Amino acid sequence: MKIDHVQDEYNNAVALNERYLHGNYGAPDPASFKRLAQYKQDAYQAVTQLKGQFDQTKPIPKATKTNAEQKINIYVSYLNALGATSATKNTFTGF
Repeated sequence: MKIDHVQDEYNNAVALNERYLHGNYGAPDPASFKRLAQYKQDAYQAVTQLKGQFDQTKPIPKATKTNAEQKINIYVSYLNALGATSATKNTFTGF
């Protein structure tokens, strides 16, 4: 399994978040900041958990990978709902 892929997707979401906060998609909505911070933290924790379970000799539990992907998807979906759209399509979230 490619942990690096999940980490890259998280990094892309954080970059999208930063572009949103810096006004690249229009004025950011201050009411969204708390929720964005929570989604970012949730995704970070899921990716950290995934990386923590990495062992070259054993497969990572599918539920852990799925959880990380779902948390990143929620994060990116919220950003997209706020009007932040990535120029590159995310391979597992579709954004």
